[in-house]
Amino acid sequence: MEIRVDLVSIIDLLGLKMRPLLYFLIALSPLPLASVGSVWQWFWVLVVGLMALFISFKIYRSSSEEGTTLSSFPKWIISLCTVFIAWGFIQAAAEYPFLPTDPRSLAPGVTSTLALNPFKTQAVAAMFASHFLLFVMILASTRNSYDSLSMLKFIGHVTSAYAIYGIYAHFSDVKMVLWFDKWTSGDSLTSTFVNRNNFATYCGLGLCVVVGQFQALVGNGKLAFGSKRLGRLDLLSFFGGRDWWLIVELLVLLTALMLTASRAGIVASLVAILLLVVVGARKKQGLDARDFYFVGIFIACMITALLLSSDVFLRRLELSSLDSASRIEVYSVILNILKDGPFLGSGLGGFEDVFRLYRPPSVDGYFSRAHNEYLELAVTAGLFFTLILIFGILSCLVFIGRQLKSKGRSRQLALTGLAGSMLIGVHSLVDFPTQIPAVSYLYLVILATSVQKIGGCDQD
Repeated sequence: MEIRVDLVSIIDLLGLKMRPLLYFLIALSPLPLASVGSVWQWFWVLVVGLMALFISFKIYRSSSEEGTTLSSFPKWIISLCTVFIAWGFIQAAAEYPFLPTDPRSLAPGVTSTLALNPFKTQAVAAMFASHFLLFVMILASTRNSYDSLSMLKFIGHVTSAYAIYGIYAHFSDVKMVLWFDKWTSGDSLTSTFVNRNNFATYCGLGLCVVVGQFQALVGNGKLAFGSKRLGRLDLLSFFGGRDWWLIVELLVLLTALMLTASRAGIVASLVAILLLVVVGARKKQGLDARDFYFVGIFIACMITALLLSSDVFLRRLELSSLDSASRIEVYSVILNILKDGPFLGSGLGGFEDVFRLYRPPSVDGYFSRAHNEYLELAVTAGLFFTLILIFGILSCLVFIGRQLKSKGRSRQLALTGLAGSMLIGVHSLVDFPTQIPAVSYLYLVILATSVQKIGGCDQD
């Protein structure tokens, strides 16, 4: 009796094995395992590595046959990201003779490699590789928009659950982050995070996902209305139907976002939502009644969230966690660092080490990060390789933007991915959201699920 091995069935089984691990990463990475610091970040690197074992055959098959999103994704974008990651490992290994006038040559314990701290640079390069691998694996396991939409729905549920816990802990006056003491952002909602700005970014990403789903319901006619009476009936049927949870998640996420009192996080989130509304309306050559209907519900939820969080938010507006003058002085120091070594960088993850060498006595506070992702990348990776990474990301967004010409689910997914990217891009100007794995992994999942095969879009 001949035994026939069906390779396609094996590959599909491997894809099914990867999906629970992906849900596991999304659901548990916001815990202190990855939201507090780098203590447990390697745990998620191992999880992503295990996912890679399950999907390796599928990646190989997708490179030669149509059927997954990876098959239509530009391979040169993947190559650019690979070059950036390889540069990080080169920084940790390559020898470099420092000039006697270079402050780095005078620092005790500094090695002769390009990276001031080779071990930290290797670790950060491995983290970049983990994120890149996760992005590619999602592309290789996504066959249609149903897979992507189910993932986004799960993200909406998870982010709302953490927001609900945060609201409960905030109003219960709990001074703990689960089992850790809360040593900062005492009056602000942080949920399972320590820093309010990080949770605001996480919450904003969930808000982009939920608003995108809600806007799709309004746009495809499930909440369309032709008269006032019919509009009221549609609204009542919506709350009594299976999609009522979208309103609940929208209100919960907005309330949690406002209670974080993160000015940059709130502004970046609102800019992303504005992008969703404006770009979503351009397909119809302007706003119509359905868009105003959606905006009205969003504003109502926003007002409710403000009423629940007004005290915390107004107090936050009067204070500053980082003095503006001090931040400007830090940026001037960063420019001096770039003048001395603009191309080779100080090694990925080495900002704290190089900033310590240039730091003037007038700068107060503790700076382990630049509070600007772009400047920190330029200092640590060098200008050339920073531009390579940024160009690769922008090219990916342009590829996603081509889906805006489509209809139905592909357009909704593209809008969600672009809105999440706008949120991350704006907030990165004044903070470090992508250096928190709970935020960076979530963003990459949203970005990867928003990529769809060109020419194979699904209709409503």
